[in-house]
Amino acid sequence: MAKADTEQMILTDPLVNLRPSNYSLSRACFNSEALREVVLLLSGRSDPSRADPGRPAGVSPQLFEFVRVFQKRADPNAVENLWQFARRLVNSEVGREDEQILAYRFADWAVSEIAPLELEAQAQHVAAQRLRAQAPMVNRETATRAMLAVDQASRLITGSNSATASAYAAAFSANNSTAKGILASSAHAAEASFFAEAAGVDRKLLTRMRLNLLDQLCPTEL
Repeated sequence: MAKADTEQMILTDPLVNLRPSNYSLSRACFNSEALREVVLLLSGRSDPSRADPGRPAGVSPQLFEFVRVFQKRADPNAVENLWQFARRLVNSEVGREDEQILAYRFADWAVSEIAPLELEAQAQHVAAQRLRAQAPMVNRETATRAMLAVDQASRLITGSNSATASAYAAAFSANNSTAKGILASSAHAAEASFFAEAAGVDRKLLTRMRLNLLDQLCPTEL
């Protein structure tokens, strides 16, 4: 459903034409109020009735943080593409164990896919290949190895605001045992992609990569 249609339908009356939906990772009934809040998020607005315009109930913290940074940092044309995920974000919240898996996936994307692009943009091809050759980040052991590799690579990049440094932060956060630490991994991963853009990596390529990642990780609407 297009942005204009979705936004008009939900913000006018969140109950109109909304039918119960099931999701591959969902454990809850469809929540039209949560969908309304997701629409407000994608619109860059907050619900005036809420003192704290935080994460909508039932939305995965990891996915919410990634989308929040995407919506805030991307150009309007890229943000338009987020509307296809509006319904899929509702009821995407999963248990702590699965959130940890998502955290590693976001961090792995930042380390093995985004940081190498920034390194190549600065002619650091050997370092880029080393990061791409890292084993997938699936547990503390693989995440620790990835952290060491990306930390070494980050020293080749000038400036503190770099994709490689943010990829390290994503891996570090994913390996953190606290809920707050795990939550930060997807935000750092999203930031990494925008720092790569600032470093000269093709904007359209990075937009496709962000959208592809969301498509992989968002529950499928059935």
